[in-house]
Amino acid sequence: EVKVSTSDFGADQARGPVVIAAVGKSGGSEYHGSMYAYMRNYQANSDDWISKHFGVARPQAKYFYPGVNAGGPVMIPGTHFNHNKRLVFWAGYEYYGQNLPEALFTAFIPSQRMLGGDLSPDSLATALNVPGGGTSLSDKTTGCTGADQTGPKYSNIGSLCYSMVGGTDMNGNNIGGTQAAPLNPGVISPQAIDPGVAAYAKWYPKPNRIPQPVAGTTEVTDTINYAENQTKTQNGFQFHSRIDENISDSLKLYATYNWEKIDYIGHTGPAYYGYPGSNIPMPTSFDSNTPSNLVSLNLTKVINNSTTNEVLLTAVYYINPGQYADRNKLMTTPGGGNEAWGAAGYDGGITPGVLYGPGTTITSKVGEHQVPTLGTWDAAIPQFGWGYVPTTGQFLHKFAWTAADNLTKVFKTHSIKAGFYAEQTGDNEAQLASNLAGYNFFQVWDGCAINQPLSSFGSNPLPSPSSTPPSAYAANTFGAFLMGCPGYSGQDLVDYNANLRFTSIEGYATDEWKVLPKLTLTFGLRLSHIGPWTDRH
Repeated sequence: EVKVSTSDFGADQARGPVVIAAVGKSGGSEYHGSMYAYMRNYQANSDDWISKHFGVARPQAKYFYPGVNAGGPVMIPGTHFNHNKRLVFWAGYEYYGQNLPEALFTAFIPSQRMLGGDLSPDSLATALNVPGGGTSLSDKTTGCTGADQTGPKYSNIGSLCYSMVGGTDMNGNNIGGTQAAPLNPGVISPQAIDPGVAAYAKWYPKPNRIPQPVAGTTEVTDTINYAENQTKTQNGFQFHSRIDENISDSLKLYATYNWEKIDYIGHTGPAYYGYPGSNIPMPTSFDSNTPSNLVSLNLTKVINNSTTNEVLLTAVYYINPGQYADRNKLMTTPGGGNEAWGAAGYDGGITPGVLYGPGTTITSKVGEHQVPTLGTWDAAIPQFGWGYVPTTGQFLHKFAWTAADNLTKVFKTHSIKAGFYAEQTGDNEAQLASNLAGYNFFQVWDGCAINQPLSSFGSNPLPSPSSTPPSAYAANTFGAFLMGCPGYSGQDLVDYNANLRFTSIEGYATDEWKVLPKLTLTFGLRLSHIGPWTDRH
């Protein structure tokens, strides 16, 4: 039985403004039990509009909840133990088999031509499925449409439609497209493609859709060439038990124990990070095995015909460890799944110059060996939503205990209730995505300094097309990314533990006065001392 009170609860209720009270089953003097199963399969579901719009199959969501429970008197065969059946039990077990919808991933995946450095008008027009790709040098220079990319037809593309023609690569070379060098206009040379970024891009999925015009607008492309319904696994179980004993006609006791465990396997990133979520599946899933334990005790004493006292004690403990299924795949150290990133000079993270400002004399790196989050502010770069997880996994422990006493007295037309309540709640966890090294390591919209690799960025003044040393220049954000200059990057310097807890002590008194047979007045007062969160460190 579950009762939810929003605004009509009295002073005898702790917490608020929403109070949820749950009472589980108890055993009886006879044995009873049941078995059941609830099932649901995606094959019986209808297709939702958004999935049909992008031409993808419905998410393969499946649910399977089998359970069993039994209750009755506690007996020991061959003895007279509990012959009066004052001690009874109830126990239930339910399994969760859950394959749940996680996300409809939609993204623009750079084509193989683009990943190889071809950002010519024809390459961009083909990838975006828009008109363009003229044959003359003038057509190629003006962009993938041969028209104004900032107009309403292309307002949702950002700089992705701008060709690299006339840009400058990381080696200071012109990216084709001049009358003196008309060959391969807009094509970045292989030597200018950043090897760390190239290794990063190998995790991108393959395009599976042709971008389409945006219905109901003048926009010629939705830029989406990858769409997939992704599911997550949340299998687990719950075991709940209860013991009741009528110690005497005036003294009753019951105790409960609940054990629940959930195994989570997801593909959009850890749940506790502040980084943007993935719009493509991560190269390795994030797994979390989460158990919780709860115990409660209730002792009720009937003092006389008009007076009853109730004592309640509860405690709950919850942990949520988590780790990437294959953390090594994200490592940049030798032998790691992306050691090419480290070999390109990025292992150890960005220099603290990014954190402390340009011109800093600190040149050592932050000691981070996991690939960071990279992205840009438009649709040009697919987004992985991971955050840093240490070797030991994410650390999250929570607990709470409560103690309460309620005294009820009926006096003539008054029902008086008074009591106290105490609680302590603790939260001991790593401050994930603390970003002590800064969330935005750098913001380079259209280029970075020539011959200045990402791993040393921050030790020099912020580059721009007119800065000294000269800057690489790419009007196309994916081109800048390909040369090692994404719009932003994020990784942690350290995840520190915050072992916090608070204690509250409360007291209350209420009176329900039946003034007339059809008129009852309720008075109540609750005093609460809610302590501040304090760090055990």
